[in-house]
Amino acid sequence: MDAEASRQEFGLISNLNIDTVAANIFEVFCSPGEVILAFGTIQTPNCGQDDLMQASLDRRIMLSPYIAKKLAALLNNKVREYESVFGTLSHEVQSTFSPVNNSSPPDTPVFASREIAGKAHALVRLVDSLGVDYGMERSFKISDKSLLSNRVIMGLKKSDLTGDPDETLCSVFTRMGMPPNFMDECRKLLPTTEFVHFGFEEQRDGCLYKAYLEFRTNLKFAPGGAKVTQEPFLVFLGFKWDPFNNNKGAKTSYTCYPLLSVDEIQERLSNLFERNPDYKSFETAKNILQNAVKIISNDKIVYEEVSEESNPRKSFDMNLYGAELCIRDIYPFLMDIGRHYALPADQFIPLCDRISDKRFGHLSGGIDREGKDFLTVYYGVESVDTPRRPVDVQ
Repeated sequence: MDAEASRQEFGLISNLNIDTVAANIFEVFCSPGEVILAFGTIQTPNCGQDDLMQASLDRRIMLSPYIAKKLAALLNNKVREYESVFGTLSHEVQSTFSPVNNSSPPDTPVFASREIAGKAHALVRLVDSLGVDYGMERSFKISDKSLLSNRVIMGLKKSDLTGDPDETLCSVFTRMGMPPNFMDECRKLLPTTEFVHFGFEEQRDGCLYKAYLEFRTNLKFAPGGAKVTQEPFLVFLGFKWDPFNNNKGAKTSYTCYPLLSVDEIQERLSNLFERNPDYKSFETAKNILQNAVKIISNDKIVYEEVSEESNPRKSFDMNLYGAELCIRDIYPFLMDIGRHYALPADQFIPLCDRISDKRFGHLSGGIDREGKDFLTVYYGVESVDTPRRPVDVQ
């Protein structure tokens, strides 16, 4: 939109406070709701660096698709005007540096203390010692003025373990310091368990160990192979405790509601949040769900509701891996909720940028144990290959 068109559509536009910066590098990202332009500068390569160009993106502009299309048309017109006066830009426009690989593994996590870092590393070593391949999924949890990104879940199929899998897992739980009452319950439930998941979560004032038992499910199928709607069923039990003080813990139930339509999921979300519009995670979940179903059918969305005994927690979990979205595809929603929760931009934006090419997986949110609104984003599930060696079960 040129200056004259701006005056006609909006009236007088002031440019007294305009901030002028030079840019010679840019990137463009797209999502269903916004087009994001990022601008920066190419820096002179340092000697001894193989003359590799370096660039820094330091300005981001978020546009609606409608405005982006108008901008593209205006830029095209302006380039034609430029060429008519100064001559044709005949050379091919090429990138002048290698793009940043956002799919590379995140930087080494920075923990609040050496003791907490030790607990995280000990759990990973313990799972590695089982000698079977496992899946690893990371996540970050956001709430009011809080960003927690040192979170990981490692899952394996119980039948991949050698010897007596149930005894092996009980030995691992013991070495993790699982509370005795949780251990007794796990020992009874392990024969009905198909997968087991181990989790670590750094919190604002400590950390948690987690053990999830995933039970066998028996979805019913019609003669043609289609899934048949069935009653809700318990799919996970999560046991969570403080590894520094295992007198503090919680048991979490995950109930799956299979084959719900999008309208039914939204109705359950509304009831879960008591139709209170003040919960930002509720609004974000609905928006992401509406965009996901444009890509996949609702039967590929796994919807669960989560509850714990003796505290106000009630939340949802939606598995959206079937949509094959990346974190960058939900970027506008993340930026919006980041502003709502007043997250530190110098931490949250670099995190989202670093994992932008990672596959978006689960969205969880609701009311936490303290009665506060929260949202958790799970992403980038990947397989970890470990050497085949027997586990030390002493």
